[in-house]
Amino acid sequence: MGFWRSVTFRLSGNYGTLVHIFEEEPEEIQWHKVRQLLSACGINLTSGRGDSTFLECNDVRTQFPTPRQEVQPPTIRKTADFLRQLDITPEQFSIFSTGRQRNGKGRA
Repeated sequence: MGFWRSVTFRLSGNYGTLVHIFEEEPEEIQWHKVRQLLSACGINLTSGRGDSTFLECNDVRTQFPTPRQEVQPPTIRKTADFLRQLDITPEQFSIFSTGRQRNGKGRA
């Protein structure tokens, strides 16, 4: 229970990024925002050989090409699948939803 309480506290400033990752048709997102979200969730990010990034948490792992500045939709969807396996979804942490809308997309 302590792990999730810690994740919940650190996730509050990253909720908008979490919502963006789970959009049905996500637009590009800045890599530093995704890294910040993943770190807040306690996920280990490791650079691999060449141009790979490895994500690992609780024996769940994935790999994708390291984004330069913007994360493309296929990598965003793979990140969403990884987070879903860990039960880290916007619904799980909806306490941070403010109901505000930005860019007409309904992102909190």
